[in-house]
Amino acid sequence: MRKILTLTLIFSFLPFFVLSQEGISLTLTPTLIKINVFPGQVWSSFVKVVNNNLIPLTVYVSVFDFEGDERGGIKFVAPPEGKVKDFYLSSWIEIEKEQIEIPPQQSKEIPFTIHVPKDALPGGYYAGILVGTQPIGEQKPGTVIKISQQVTCLILLTVEGEILEKGWIREFSTQKSFYQKPKIKFNLVFENLGNVHLHPVGEIKIYNFFGKEKGKIQINQGTEFGNVLPKSKRIWDFEWKGEESLLEIGRYKAEVILHFGRQNQLFDKKVTYFWIVPLVPVFSIFGGIFLFFLFLIFLIRLYVKRAVKLAKMEILGEIPEKTQQKVKITPSILKKPIQKFILDLKSKKKEK
Repeated sequence: MRKILTLTLIFSFLPFFVLSQEGISLTLTPTLIKINVFPGQVWSSFVKVVNNNLIPLTVYVSVFDFEGDERGGIKFVAPPEGKVKDFYLSSWIEIEKEQIEIPPQQSKEIPFTIHVPKDALPGGYYAGILVGTQPIGEQKPGTVIKISQQVTCLILLTVEGEILEKGWIREFSTQKSFYQKPKIKFNLVFENLGNVHLHPVGEIKIYNFFGKEKGKIQINQGTEFGNVLPKSKRIWDFEWKGEESLLEIGRYKAEVILHFGRQNQLFDKKVTYFWIVPLVPVFSIFGGIFLFFLFLIFLIRLYVKRAVKLAKMEILGEIPEKTQQKVKITPSILKKPIQKFILDLKSKKKEK
């Protein structure tokens, strides 16, 4: 069984990693190397370690393969023994692993060489060069390697041949379908179905009910980080804040487009919908409208009741003269039920 060394290390946007522990500062650059090679090729380079302290430092170098997780973190794994080990990038890397002395406020270049086997299969291979003030080998298997103890250079190597670049947006959604405020959280899942790492680049655009663009979120633009390893998926969480206004309520559309591949010639897109309705202001407005109509109905009923009363008094001859001069009641202002009531009164008066 392989020994697994876990490192909570996010694919950062920083240009280098800095170790800082107990007043010790250590810098490693570069932090990311992407290379394409052919079977049987030999490739050489170096990493630079900078001692930012006023005292000399002794550092130790280790090399491990790594795997990615869904949130962009990685875990370092030691390859198994035997012939299977030949298929792991860490076994191809030749580097000085003895302790290295670095004088105060000085740097040292650590050269390394990658010997690609002639029978290496096409696809992606991934390893990291770890530099720290303690040797990894002295730690027990399964020990968590804290980021404060190691600085890392990640190597993403592609062996040319029958390369398969294939991926898709597996999921694009919001955490909720209904929001009271324009503060929306998006969930994006990209799955790599190929045999090499992919670097999806794109953006999310948000449109309001009338189709007007109200916001934009960029994804992996201007950075080499954010890679998705083969046969794995990557989850991103994004947040968009819009303008709080009653004029902006309604159904919104969010569209994501991602390009990937060597020349970004491949792409995929997805759409999701959500509502923004501020309940308190909306209920206040509708509540005011409802009360207004109730009051209007009350006035109409009061007017009709008064009209019926005056009509009855006029028929029976009980209406005062002053009131007759002020109020002239005609059948045209009365509804049919009221007219029928008046006719009934007249007929009764004739019978008497």
